[in-house]
Amino acid sequence: MGDPVVLVSMRNAGWAHFSLETNALTAARKFRATYTPVFNSRGKVYKVIKVATDISPRMRAVKIIGQAIKRLADGDLTLRLTEVLDPVLENTRLDVNTAAQALDETMAGIVAAAQALSENAAVISHVSESIASNGERQAATAEETSAALEEINSTVKDTTSRTLATTRLVSETRSNAEASGLVVGQATAAMGEIAGSSREIENIIGVIDEIALQTNLLALNAGVEAARAGEAGKGFAVVAQEVRDLAQRSASAAKDIKGLIARSAEAVRHGVAISIAARDQAQGIGEINGSIGMLDKVTPQSAATVEEASAAAASLADGARDLYGLVSRFKTSLGKGATATHSMGGAA
Repeated sequence: MGDPVVLVSMRNAGWAHFSLETNALTAARKFRATYTPVFNSRGKVYKVIKVATDISPRMRAVKIIGQAIKRLADGDLTLRLTEVLDPVLENTRLDVNTAAQALDETMAGIVAAAQALSENAAVISHVSESIASNGERQAATAEETSAALEEINSTVKDTTSRTLATTRLVSETRSNAEASGLVVGQATAAMGEIAGSSREIENIIGVIDEIALQTNLLALNAGVEAARAGEAGKGFAVVAQEVRDLAQRSASAAKDIKGLIARSAEAVRHGVAISIAARDQAQGIGEINGSIGMLDKVTPQSAATVEEASAAAASLADGARDLYGLVSRFKTSLGKGATATHSMGGAA
């Protein structure tokens, strides 16, 4: 507050207590006039003293603080009142600076978090699209594996049928040999037919080996694609491994059949063993078909999960953009374009 600059006496005012404050503009400065009554020994007012005080510095301080608050409301959180103003308003100036600093730090953290959220949402969206693409490739691989297994199943059934026919042929040869004296001729003819059937069966087994190898490769490819899919492809990876194991069992069974056929000419009992092995192989193919059925169920479920993840990622990205749009109106000391702290107080 300024010093008193005017003193005026007023006598015979006729009141007990009187105090009045007014503002007067003199020479482009602000003054406050204070009237104070003076009492005599009898308690009567005999004069009034008028004191005029220069309050221009305080008015200027109020104006500067008001401008600062307006800039804070407009989103400029970098503002600081660096000039010491009127002593009466010094605490107010410090409080404004403290509030601006707290808002600046808080909003800068929110802006950084919004930027990180937006970037993470973009990454999640990209990963979801990649998983969806891998899921489509996995579905195609499963279809190829299913077709190959159907072909194996058909071939195994044909092999079983031919093996049973060979066994029946040998049994009939024995009966005919025992019933007639042409044992040698009929046995020779029967063994020739067995040899011919054995060669045909060996050719079929060769086809089974090739198909089993292709199935193993397809299952390996499915496992690789499932590994790329990450968490969403774990179930698919387990089923793909089971397909590989069953395909290897199918190939092993085919080799067993080939060995049994090679020895069928030496003993009729080998034909029975071949039939048993063929049935085991058919059972293995049935298990593989069951696994493929599981793949057919898992693949649509995985696709649905990926679609849900993609939708969630898109929603997250939209929310991040909205959040960043809301906080981008604030100018912070750590934000874009804010290289230094702004100050006020140089001019009224």
